[in-house]
Amino acid sequence: MAAKIIELLKYRSTIRSRANGVAFPQLYRVEGFRGDYDVFQRTGDFVPEKNPAPFRYSLNDGEIQPQGLINATFTTIRGLDPSLEDGWIVIRHHMSDALAEGYLDCMIDKRMGDFGPTESIYRTREGVFSLIHRPASPGCANHLVIYVTKIPGRGEHNIWEDHHTIVLPDGSISEDGWLLEPPDED
Repeated sequence: MAAKIIELLKYRSTIRSRANGVAFPQLYRVEGFRGDYDVFQRTGDFVPEKNPAPFRYSLNDGEIQPQGLINATFTTIRGLDPSLEDGWIVIRHHMSDALAEGYLDCMIDKRMGDFGPTESIYRTREGVFSLIHRPASPGCANHLVIYVTKIPGRGEHNIWEDHHTIVLPDGSISEDGWLLEPPDED
């Protein structure tokens, strides 16, 4: 995919992994209007459509304006508002640019996220982060913001495991990764 990597030289953090201390960049809801293509074709003017574009999400505070949006506003959010938003936002910490790109390639191949013109990979002094907005898995909780990092595994194989910090719709935090799995059918 060769994603564009956005350097966040200054950023705020509100979520820190208790498992390994990684500080995740602040999440923003981006609102704006798409350009009216018909008007542009007729006049050459880039004017907004009448209706707002669907929400986008970013770890960028607005210093870099999103491609294709006019009058974009960036609002800090902790979690998703069930009256406005749907699905899961997954912000994943990666050990390298290559691992982040491989992860996004897999998500795109499986059509597991929303991959429009929004930046998807960010770099801070804490590391590399990917951001996707995807539907909730069937049978699982909805309206979640999920922060994921790797921690050393337990047991004989020492395989790295995902550690989840999940912001629930009420704003509370859970580290229960089983929230992302459908309940067992007995």
